Amino acid sequence: MKYTLDKAAKLFMRYDKKIFNSAIRKADINLSLRFNNSKKYMGIFCGYYVEKNKCGEIILSKWFMGDKATFKSTIIHEMVHCLQFIKDKPVNHKGLFKKECKRIKKQFGIDIS
Repeated sequence: MKYTLDKAAKLFMRYDKKIFNSAIRKADINLSLRFNNSKKYMGIFCGYYVEKNKCGEIILSKWFMGDKATFKSTIIHEMVHCLQFIKDKPVNHKGLFKKECKRIKKQFGIDIS
């Protein structure tokens, strides 16, 4: 399946509502979503500030987005990093990230680690 930005945005909104109780959408953050051609990373979350305003970008590599399961786990993985940034937690694979991975696996059967 070929993923477009429109399809990615729709899935992002669905996952935010279903998995994160719309916490990302409700947060005071200017968030964008885009694709790149990286062969090194499946996805990246970049959080930054512009004049004290939180901004973020989720970047997904076209090289790794060939199947639905990979796309789904990658976008949700990056959404967890976005949640860390929103909650002023370190954006890493520890603490809140591990906690969210366990919760998502238990509640939804999705492995995003």
